[in-house]
Amino acid sequence: MNKKTSDFLELKSIFSDELLEVGKVITDSLLSKEELVSDVGSYLINAGGKRIRPILTLLFSKICGYTGNKHIYLASAVELIHVATLLHDDVIDESATRRNKPTANFTWGNKASILVGDFLFSQSFKLMVKSESIKALQSLSNASSIIAEGEVMQLARLYQNKMLSLTEYEEIAKAKTAALFGASAHVGSIIANQPENIELACEEFGTILGLIFQISDDMLDYFSNPTASGKNLGDDLAQGNITAPIIIAYNNASKEDQNRIENIFFNDDRESKFEEIKSILLKYNTESAISIYVDSHYKKAVELISIIPYSAEFTPYLLGILDYAANRTR
Repeated sequence: MNKKTSDFLELKSIFSDELLEVGKVITDSLLSKEELVSDVGSYLINAGGKRIRPILTLLFSKICGYTGNKHIYLASAVELIHVATLLHDDVIDESATRRNKPTANFTWGNKASILVGDFLFSQSFKLMVKSESIKALQSLSNASSIIAEGEVMQLARLYQNKMLSLTEYEEIAKAKTAALFGASAHVGSIIANQPENIELACEEFGTILGLIFQISDDMLDYFSNPTASGKNLGDDLAQGNITAPIIIAYNNASKEDQNRIENIFFNDDRESKFEEIKSILLKYNTESAISIYVDSHYKKAVELISIIPYSAEFTPYLLGILDYAANRTR
């Protein structure tokens, strides 16, 4: 690749016109005779966000040579699915803030958040139909099902009171987060009528990107500036979610420290133990170990780029978007 790796954040500028169209489609999708639906939906849609998933759909449609306008509907559907899952996640996690703002469930209550999330899911399917691609509809509907299954999977693990393996962690992360990243890239190639091997490479790239993004996000829960990241430190610990940093530290820890980790996670007083857990993560150089773990996935994604069609204008951004996700941990 001759061109220097391009910064992912430039894509917001490059796709500014198309993202404006996506925004208009989403705004139209929020219209309802019930004002509460529009209020809750608009509140979260306008909360900031990176738009990384719809950008993936736009990017892969361009890389794969698509010249129509149906990718706008698919990018909009992807973002509606994402926002719907955020509404449901905040209820499940009992979160009070997101991106340094009160959550919808904190402001309007759990019932409104769940029902508006359901409304957004239904609107996303209308947009999939507008794309006139049954294959894209299958991809995104399958991802929606996997996301819900991932939430249940994570909830079920909370009641087992046992340490997860990295394999189990990845299974949950791929379902909860990476599946929608994969589908976002996948539908971009589908709408461009690419052969199946290209479609699968695009989907796998997106899935690995989503996994890296989730691993990075889990690190930010222990090592970040809340003002900059918009995250609440210690949320995963408070909720009892065993994530990659904890698993890797546990695998490297002495028997005594393994017992400390278990005692903290399987007790009700987890929230007060944040500094103790963080000291264990630091003791076993977890940030460095996570970087190595992320790099192993990064290399797999880079290998896929040789299968995906080459675009002098857009392909360099595949490395840029990988770097953006991976370097959130560093």
